Amino acid sequence: MQDTAMDGRCATVTATGNGVGWIDMVEACGSGVRENFDWFIPGTRSADVILRILDTD
Repeated sequence: MQDTAMDGRCATVTATGNGVGWIDMVEACGSGVRENFDWFIPGTRSADVILRILDTD
């Protein structure tokens, strides 16, 4: 994911493993900042993944 504007907001991706209680988050803050992610959740075949734009002010 990539933050594309210097606007005081960050792009975040969170993941929760269904039934496992596993949670992780990746954050990209600042224009042009890119964060790659590759998650493996042991014991599950699916996850709830959410992309959010959060204000940092």
